Amino acid sequence: MKIIITLSFMLVTVTLLAQWTSNGNNIYNSNSGNVGIGTATPSVWFGAKTFEFADYRPVFKLTSTSSTGLSTMIFTNSNINGSTHLGEFHLNYQFDQSNNDKSLLKFGSYPGGDLLVLQSNGNIGIGTLSPSSKLHIAGNGGVLDVGNTATSGDMIIQASTGGRSTSSGAQLEFVIPANSDGSNYWGQGRIITVAGNTNSGNAGGKMILGTRRYWQKPGTTSAAWYYGDDLTINDAGNVAIGTTDSKGYKLAVAGKAVAEEVTVKLQASWPDYVFNSDYNLLSLEEVKTYIDKNKHLPEVPSAKEMEANGVKLGEMNMLLLKKIEELTLYVIEQNKSINKLMIDNQNQQSEIEKLKSNAIDK
Repeated sequence: MKIIITLSFMLVTVTLLAQWTSNGNNIYNSNSGNVGIGTATPSVWFGAKTFEFADYRPVFKLTSTSSTGLSTMIFTNSNINGSTHLGEFHLNYQFDQSNNDKSLLKFGSYPGGDLLVLQSNGNIGIGTLSPSSKLHIAGNGGVLDVGNTATSGDMIIQASTGGRSTSSGAQLEFVIPANSDGSNYWGQGRIITVAGNTNSGNAGGKMILGTRRYWQKPGTTSAAWYYGDDLTINDAGNVAIGTTDSKGYKLAVAGKAVAEEVTVKLQASWPDYVFNSDYNLLSLEEVKTYIDKNKHLPEVPSAKEMEANGVKLGEMNMLLLKKIEELTLYVIEQNKSINKLMIDNQNQQSEIEKLKSNAIDK
């Protein structure tokens, strides 16, 4: 019985050893099938050779014996040039002996270099080996003057809308959890970009920034939690606040606005020409006639016109300044008339006093 067991063991050993061949310090297995550890039937993946671990918690461990060395997995092809390695991808683990928390898992390629790194502290870097936040992207940056291309920046967010949609698009959302453990998170704000039109030949876009709140959004039947369309920039560069339609204005505000200072600069001349000697100033009689007929000052829009068309702040301020300058001229003329009357009155008073004095002497 012992002889049979011994012979069986020897046969198995010889069979296993026959599958391994040594070549100097190298050893390889000539088995052309799949390899299984913990399983006698390793899976086949799309007909390719498979190396499978089967266990309740399978572990594949690469250990570098150098304090500065790398543990590496290489993804390559038999047609790749072994000298240049162009087209290969590498997954490298790099230990940081001085700061274990900064050890890196790097995914790279030839010739791209290190494309993505994961620090042991949880930070992820793209284009950088030292990410300083949960996601740190370092690239060449975009340029202001760019043509019709979507590949000019460092990050692209693409929406699969099936075409140019004016109601759905690419979105960046900001959420905050309701619970201290990070669960039950809710969206608080977003930036969404949609097509500015449905014309495939016009690549104009519209960007909308909004916060989340409970309200009845225009076009809906009842109040609910919606994102507001709080600030919109359309494909003409116009900005709308509180509305998505700027009505063709560079800045449109649907609601009240407050500012510490507003500066309006118009291309038209300010009305200092009122003080020129050749300026045709209406007489007060002419102004009165106009007011009696039209119920508003000359050149000033009527109340009905302002209700229908609004007030152009710059033009109105310029017009009001013109009326103030005209009023100043009227005051100056009135002052001249008053001064003349005062002088005439003094002269008349002086003549009266003389007459009184002469009458007493007689």
